[in-house]
Parts: sequence; C-alpha cells; structure tokens
Amino acid sequence: MFAKTLIMKLFIASIIFVSTIFLTKGQIAQELDNQALVRHEINKKGMYILGTWAVANIAGGVAISTQTQGVDKYFHQMNALWNTINLSIAVPALFKKYRSPQSLTKNIKQQNSVEKAFLLNTGLDLAYIAGGGYLNALSQTENDPMLQGIGNSVMLQGAALFIFDFTLYLAHKNNAKGIYKHLDKISFYNGRLGVNILF
Repeated sequence: MFAKTLIMKLFIASIIFVSTIFLTKGQIAQELDNQALVRHEINKKGMYILGTWAVANIAGGVAISTQTQGVDKYFHQMNALWNTINLSIAVPALFKKYRSPQSLTKNIKQQNSVEKAFLLNTGLDLAYIAGGGYLNALSQTENDPMLQGIGNSVMLQGAALFIFDFTLYLAHKNNAKGIYKHLDKISFYNGRLGVNILF
C-alpha cells in the first residue's frame, strides 16, 4: 500500500512538474512576443509624431516663407525642406507590419539594433545643432541672412530631433527590461533551450 501511494504521489508530482515547465515556457514566449509588439508600437507612435511634425513644418514653412523676407524667409524654407526628409522616413515606417521575432536571439538583436539606431541619431542631432550654430556664426561675419535663416532652422530641427530620438531611446531601453528579466530563467545545453524553475 505504501509503495502504491508513493508511486501515485511521484506520478502526480511529475505531471505537475512537466505542466509547470510547459506553462512557464509558454508564458515566457508570450511575454517576449508582447515585448516585441510594444517595441513595434513605440516605433509606430514615434513615426506618427515625426510625421505630424514634418507636415506642420512643411505646411507652415511654405505658407510663411511666401509672406516673409530675409532671415525669416530662409528659416521657414529650410524648415519645409528639412521636413520633406522627415516625412519620407515617417510614412513608410507607418505602413511597416508587425512580425514576431520568432526567437529570443532575434528579439534581443532587434532590441539592440533599435536602441543603437536611436542613440546614434541623438549624436547626429547634436552635430546638426552644432552645424546650425556654425552657419549662424558664419552669417554674422558674412552678413548673410540666408546663412542665418538656414542655421537657425538647422539648430531648431536638430534640437527637436534630439528630443524625439532621445525620448524614443529611453522608451525602448525601458521596454528592453521585458527581455532581460527572463534571461536568468533560460539556459542552453547542447544547443537546446531550457527553462530554469526555482523552488
């Protein structure tokens, strides 16, 4: 009788143990897919913001530049021109479909790639600000309203993009916690993926 009870308890314990492994694997996979979906949504919201900024600058720049002269005219013309590039980035990105990364490795690579892209862009944005400042300073020695207007515009656009890119970098960095919190639960042995369950 004792042996039957022991065998029955071991059998039930093994079923619970195996069920827990499959549930944990499924839960981790679902959370990682959710994290990837959030990454996609962060990018999409960012592109809506960039696209809106671009349309406002193009429309405002064209309208105001026809009614102004000198520095203001060149400032608004450059705003419109600069934002045709922003719009050409935002529109195709808005139509990009979500695709599940299918693996933890791909998910981590995609996460690192998007973080690096926005961090690199913040560096470029600082270069834009510096370049605009240089054009502005040069305009003072050359007494050139076109250089001053363009320089002011490049500084403004660089500053706006810096805020945009750095904010998205931080949002993605925060979202990455969804990936990294699971790494201690996952192990690899002979090329196979396993789940660590701590009791």
